[in-house]
Amino acid sequence: MVLNVTSMLERLNVQSVSDQLYLEDSLDVFGTVTDETNDSVAYRNPVIDKALENSGTEGYRMLTNFTPAKFEAIWGIVETPLTDALFMTLVILKNYQTWDKDAVDFDVKAPTLEKMIMRIVDVVSPALYEALVPMPSMQALVDRGAQFSNYAKYATDVKFQPSHRPTGRFGEK
Repeated sequence: MVLNVTSMLERLNVQSVSDQLYLEDSLDVFGTVTDETNDSVAYRNPVIDKALENSGTEGYRMLTNFTPAKFEAIWGIVETPLTDALFMTLVILKNYQTWDKDAVDFDVKAPTLEKMIMRIVDVVSPALYEALVPMPSMQALVDRGAQFSNYAKYATDVKFQPSHRPTGRFGEK
């Protein structure tokens, strides 16, 4: 196989000049548009913004089961500065794998991810429960015919036993 390095360099040089002319022409025509798009944007929520950028709103919905608008509505209820963490929590709750696999997806270590997700669940669950889970009145249950037919009104002569047992070896209990 014979390599003609001189002709290869000439061809690459001509192509380089042609590319440079094309770039200059493109800059003249589309310069204002590129100036607008080249402004570096500091994302408020880097994880969410990256998910939207890479997969769009449909990918966002596939990851969390929520559209960005519904996510913002839920986020408005919680009102803490942890939007990315809530997004990550919803992704993990929908597509639960092992902590290690989820940690790779979000580029954090598994123990850190687990602690963060559990803290977020602890923080947001009371607010979401209060806002999204209505407590029906007894009258509403009667009106719908949804009350228990055999409902004990009073617990008498009953011993309640705790369900949690201390940890340790079985022989020590």
